[in-house]
Amino acid sequence: MSDESISNNFRKEIIKYWDDNRGVKTATEMASHLRISRATFDTIVKIYENTGRTEALRRGGRQHYPIRRNDADIKDARFEFGNKLMVEGISYNHNCIFVDESGFNLWITRGNARSKKGSPAFQVVSSQRKRKISPIAAMSIHGVESCATNNTAHGTNGEVFAEYMKQLCQYLDRNDAPDQTIIMDNCAIHKS
Repeated sequence: MSDESISNNFRKEIIKYWDDNRGVKTATEMASHLRISRATFDTIVKIYENTGRTEALRRGGRQHYPIRRNDADIKDARFEFGNKLMVEGISYNHNCIFVDESGFNLWITRGNARSKKGSPAFQVVSSQRKRKISPIAAMSIHGVESCATNNTAHGTNGEVFAEYMKQLCQYLDRNDAPDQTIIMDNCAIHKS
């Protein structure tokens, strides 16, 4: 059964069943119980979580649904999180350092080219694959605290990131920095 062929009433039943059983049953068990595919179940739940809507998406075109970021419960949760940070003494303006990395592939070339009518377009490229450059930076309200580049064939991995964090902590210790809270995104290498 495809996502589009499910009635809006059945979608509401799916969401109610999911809400009653999440944390108790797995998504696969719930989909099996409802006799729908796991992919269909995941799609319906994802739409509901992101938009609060149970209606089907229109076929043949993209519909934009606003993310629930400005719903009252989400705003309240953000407010509570901000208060929790303040109680713990964490302030973006005083003692936070933001760490992130980015990757640049030097091998990428343009996909289109111009030439005179009737003649082919040629592009001169390197015969060897280039390496990736991955800058890692730590920034605070005072500016860039530390910056490093990783110039390897595979980019930044958990080992490289752990070494950078070790160097950052040593830099902060050498400069007698007060206690800092390091903030980073949920990237897999940050958990190594």
